[in-house]
Parts: sequence; C-alpha cells; structure tokens
Amino acid sequence: SGATALAQQFGINLPSSGNGRIPQFYQDLIFSSELLREIVTQHFSVKSDSGEVEQIDLVTHFEIPAATADVGIQRAIENLGKAIKVSPSIETGIVNLSVTTSDPELSEQVVAAILEGIYTFDLVSRQTQAGAERRFVEDRLAQVQNELREVEDSLKIFLSENRIFTNSPE
Repeated sequence: SGATALAQQFGINLPSSGNGRIPQFYQDLIFSSELLREIVTQHFSVKSDSGEVEQIDLVTHFEIPAATADVGIQRAIENLGKAIKVSPSIETGIVNLSVTTSDPELSEQVVAAILEGIYTFDLVSRQTQAGAERRFVEDRLAQVQNELREVEDSLKIFLSENRIFTNSPE
C-alpha cells in the first residue's frame, strides 16, 4: 500500500486486489507445479461412450502411457498446462481463465478445481499471515504490559520513599 500511495502521488494508478496481490501472481499460481499436480491427480466425473458416469483423473483422460506414475503425472501436468489459458488484466485486476479439453464438462470441472485450489491457497496464506500478526500483537502487548508494570512499580516506590522529603537526601 505504501508503494501504491507513492505511485498515486505521481498520477500512476496501480491495480490492487483486497489482498495486495497483482493479477500476474494468480497466473503464476495457476501454472505452479503444486497446483497442477493437485489438479491432475483429482478424480473428475465424465460420461463414457456408453453413457455411464465414471471417475477419472487427467492422466487417464489425456491417455498418457508412462513407465511410472510420476512420469505420467508430469506429462499430464504438461498437457494440462497447454490446455489452460490465462489472461491477467493489469488495468482491471481481473484474471480470465479457461480450460479446453475434449470434454466440455470436464473442462468446467477442471476450472472449478483450479478456482478451489486458488481459494484454498488464499485462505491458508491469509490464516497464516493473520496468525503471525496475532502472535506479534500478543507478544508486543505482553512487553508493553511488563514495561507499564515496571514504570508503575518504580513510581510507587518513588512516591512511598519521597512522602516526607525533608528526611531524604535524594
């Protein structure tokens, strides 16, 4: 907020969201390996050719042959990265997100999973930050209370020792 205020003094308007993150942050978050790994390992409901609803992950959907599960997941992450289109707007602070797969319902579910991942990340990071701020304020409050107690005690001692100042050299 300090940089934003300084920029505004020079007539530059910087977009800011409620949490101080710029749209580029969310684009980077969407393409992060942690979020994409979480998405490709989730199970989504899709209709098979016979019309039955089945649960599949994206490794299965992208039909990735792999020697190991980790290689399959990594290839699915690469394919999902290609299927995701993100366009952040610096001017408005809005991030447009789309996912294109061979199944529109699956694409919708993947977008919902990405949004849920972003929401969870924001929630956890805000709770972590709020917890750290709470601990800081509690620690500072305890320090100030101790300082106040010490000053009050010294004032009490001073007043009791200096009640009759004619006998005190100090």
